[in-house]
Amino acid sequence: MDAVVKLVFVGLVSLVNVNRTTNGIPPAVLVINAQSEYHVPFVAFDNTAVDMDGAPPETVPGMKWYSRVTLLGEAIDGFADGPLEAPLGSIASVNAVARWNGKWNGDYVPQTGRPKASAVAGLVLLGKGSLTATCPTDATWTFQGKDAKPNQAVSYSTRVEYTEFQKATDQVILKLSPLPGSPLTNSRTLAFRPRTQNGDIVIFVGNGSMNDFADLLRADCPHRRCYDVGHHFKYLHKIVNGLDAVPVPDASHTCHGDSTGYCGPDQIP
Repeated sequence: MDAVVKLVFVGLVSLVNVNRTTNGIPPAVLVINAQSEYHVPFVAFDNTAVDMDGAPPETVPGMKWYSRVTLLGEAIDGFADGPLEAPLGSIASVNAVARWNGKWNGDYVPQTGRPKASAVAGLVLLGKGSLTATCPTDATWTFQGKDAKPNQAVSYSTRVEYTEFQKATDQVILKLSPLPGSPLTNSRTLAFRPRTQNGDIVIFVGNGSMNDFADLLRADCPHRRCYDVGHHFKYLHKIVNGLDAVPVPDASHTCHGDSTGYCGPDQIP
């Protein structure tokens, strides 16, 4: 069996123009800067399966077998140009859930140049390959709010996997460069290699609260009985202008105990 090489986007991430429907905007994944001490934008990996060079890794609290590098307002590129397949029907789309006027917030999606680090903790510039939506929520959701479109309850996917961006399976190179306003002044290059011959390379990219890391980074899809309103969409929908009241997803059922809201990813348009 061939080795698996993939990036997995989770949490507060927005996929922008991945179907190339808007001229002048490159297909990309925005890792939203939630500007909260409880949220950490990251590149993470299972350190029992993958080695990484290029930056000092931190151990994920409570998950010593996972390491992470904190994103500090950086663009991630290095992917070859080419066709990008993106059948993401189970990812929430702003066009489908909100009355959006088609205008972008220039701090996140500027007409020229790159987004500001105060808005975007990470910008993944996509190249060729395939995007696949995975891990649907156990509950179904409807978007509520003044600017929400009438929509049916849907079980949305909580992860997007990026594959087929390279043929080589012995390493993955991510090139990171500072965005405008980043505290960093120098670029850095992260090199990921399997710890065993023909081993898999799985790299997680996203933003989440410390309480959610166990779900965001687990190898299989998380399953939860309890849900809350997805208030984190207030961060994702800052990318667009023209929404007076940000639509947020509300679960079809809730229960007592530990709960979480569905908090991404989404896609625009």
